[in-house]
Amino acid sequence: MSLQRKRIVEIEDCAGQQVVVSTKDWVYIGKLEVITSGELIINVGDLLLTVNREDVDNVLVK
Repeated sequence: MSLQRKRIVEIEDCAGQQVVVSTKDWVYIGKLEVITSGELIINVGDLLLTVNREDVDNVLVK
């Protein structure tokens, strides 16, 4: 099993939890609202931000 495949499975288990999401450009600490097949939706203040799943380097449960 590739490392990327394992990472995606872990992301799917994190919906609704407080997480740390990192990409090559930024780090987000907060609630992971929804996960779709190609995107993560995170809560940033009063806004919901959609992030392409391929851009995510790592997701850790806080």
